[in-house]
Amino acid sequence: MTTCVIMKFWNEEQLLPLTLGQFADSGIDCLNLFDDGSTDDSFNVAYNIIKDFPFKTSLTKASAPHARYFPDDTPEPESGLLNRMKDSAKGYDWCIQVDADEVICNWWFMPWIHKQTPSTTAIRVPFFHLVDKIDKFIITMPGLSYNLHPDYHVRIFRPNCWRFPDQPGLDAIIRPISPGDMYMKVLTFSGIIHLHYLDAARRGLRNGDEATEDGDKQAAFRQPGCTYGTVPDALMPGILTDWYASRKPGW
Repeated sequence: MTTCVIMKFWNEEQLLPLTLGQFADSGIDCLNLFDDGSTDDSFNVAYNIIKDFPFKTSLTKASAPHARYFPDDTPEPESGLLNRMKDSAKGYDWCIQVDADEVICNWWFMPWIHKQTPSTTAIRVPFFHLVDKIDKFIITMPGLSYNLHPDYHVRIFRPNCWRFPDQPGLDAIIRPISPGDMYMKVLTFSGIIHLHYLDAARRGLRNGDEATEDGDKQAAFRQPGCTYGTVPDALMPGILTDWYASRKPGW
């Protein structure tokens, strides 16, 4: 069984040493990176990190710089890029999609997914969206009609069975190609930690934008009455706690 990780990034030069470093001893067979129009030094940072990895890697410049970071305003729609990324994993048994601001809690699931029968085409992965302190994630927020955390995404899938739909607003939500490909399982002993909300400088669209959904969410984060939970110690990776302890203020 073989596994390919796909990741896109945009202006993440300060975060890439952390999020790319997690793959060094992960047991994957391939890492395909896509620079989605960065204007900082992200491309060179990524290249210098992955060039010494002991498995197959690739680094592609995917699109021109963004005027604003909205998927439907980019030169290449997000669904088009994500499907190109997914297609780069053809020939591998499993594809794992990880964003540039995400860290996988642990890689203990690798032998488990390789034992799955062909009828299992996807794995739903729990998400922890970190806010405030390193061990805190939001459960409920006033004014919102749904709970954000933990939520579950299909991020481990067989690349020949799943595809991103060409519909605005659904670009990042992968779908089965046929109804017969829908059988999936839920990962319970690992997950993905999302760092986007951890630092004030990165809230909303990199500095916040009150006209966006992320801006509204961040306003809700600051309201009283939020209920917090704690990421279990067993799921908090050392690479993340070490980074948090040593990072510079303001990221």
